[in-house]
This record gives sequence, C-alpha cells and structure tokens, in this order.
Amino acid sequence: MDPRIQLLKSFAKPSSEICNSYFSKNAKTWQKADKSFVSEADIKVNDFLLSQIQSHFAEDAILSEESPDNPKRFTAEYTWIIDPIDGTSEFIAGSPEFCVMVCLVHKNKLVYAMVAIPQENKAYFGGPAKSLIELDLLSNKETRLVPKEINSNTLVISKSRAAKEISIFAEECNLTTFSCGSAGVKVCRILQGKADYYIHINKIAEWDTAAPDCLLKSWGRGLTDLDGEELKYNKSSFYHQHFFYLNQSELLQSAQKIFQLN
Repeated sequence: MDPRIQLLKSFAKPSSEICNSYFSKNAKTWQKADKSFVSEADIKVNDFLLSQIQSHFAEDAILSEESPDNPKRFTAEYTWIIDPIDGTSEFIAGSPEFCVMVCLVHKNKLVYAMVAIPQENKAYFGGPAKSLIELDLLSNKETRLVPKEINSNTLVISKSRAAKEISIFAEECNLTTFSCGSAGVKVCRILQGKADYYIHINKIAEWDTAAPDCLLKSWGRGLTDLDGEELKYNKSSFYHQHFFYLNQSELLQSAQKIFQLN
C-alpha cells in the first residue's frame, strides 16, 4: 500500500476518539475572525493530524481550515487538505452529524480520502479508480460499498441553510428531500444509500469538498460545477462558488435552468 494512503487510513480511529472525548462535554468554543465557530476539539484533531503528516512526510504541504495557508502547497508534490471537524456547529450543539475529513492531493488531483463520523463509529475511504470502503471503528470490519440503483430520488439538503431555490428545484423535479448536518456527512448519506443527490449553491472551501468529492469518485463521477465540470483543487483562492452532485443528465439540465449562478 502507498505509504501516504496507509498513513491516511491510520487517522480514522484516533481522530474520532479525540472528537468523542470532547463531545457533549462543554468543550471550549470561540468565534474566529470570519465569525465561524471553532472548538478546542477542532484544534486537538488538527494538531494530531498535522503532527502525524509532518513527522512522516515533512516535504508535503497542508491546507487546513484551522491553520494559516502556506504557499508551500503551490510547489509541493503532495498536499493534504484537512477539515478537523466538518460541522463544528453540529458538534457544539450536541448533534452527532459531524465528521473528520482528510484528502490527499497530488499536484491538483484528488488521490485518496477519509471521512470519519465519530459518533457513528464509521469511517469511509476511497478515491478515483479505488474501492470505496466503509470501516467499522469498533470491530475493524471493512465493507466494500458499491453504487445502489437510484430509486428513492432523494436530495440531501442542509438542516439550517436550505436555499429556497433548492426547494423549488426539488419540487419541479419530483424529488423528496432529506435534511442533514455537515457536508461530509451529507455525502456519506449518499454512500450509505440514504440519499441520491446533493446541491450546495453558496461559497464553500476546498476543505469542505475535497474528501467527499474524492470518495464519490470511487464510484466514477464526483462533485461538479453547474456546467458539469469537475471541481478544481489547490487553487490560490481555495473556495468554490457552488457544487452539484446530480448524476443524471436531465437533472443537471433542469438545475442549469433554475440556478443562475456566477
């Protein structure tokens, strides 16, 4: 096994244990300059991941939500894109719908990723041309996940920030909706067969999309922009304006008519 992938897979259990040790225990929280919240658990997981990567692959770059951006990522062969806790607001509120996300990128191409859901004791691993694996963190049992035939026509949406346009799209396309917290957990609901599609029409960072996108690519098609083009990574501005996971061409065509995005 590639040593970087081997290291990445080793992160699931200890990072989940850190999260669970702080969950529902009044972890210290504060607001960052951008008004988003962070907790001491975010920082502990971030410190753990950075220390592991830097001790094994000091030549690699890191792009993390909880660390300053480093221009080293523009010249390094490998970059690790990290969200120590995706869904910090869920974590702080005592909701189990948060996750730890790590994605390995070669230049600007997604290679392999992990999304771990600590409160469910599950982790998901995969990448382009690689098997999608669900790991039970209690039993260490690995299960290979394969795409399920779409039959529920379910669109996963945000619990708190579902846009009116998305509701209109779902109604016009006869889709049912399923609300969930955290971008990473939403994609895992697709991998679990509980949802089929996902739309996000607001600005979002690469650390929120890299690992979920990489996992979906195990099944072929990942996240796209409104034109159906793959998302780009390791950019100077590490934000996307939106993304879509609509793996039926007629749905994407309907989205192009409804969503007028720049």
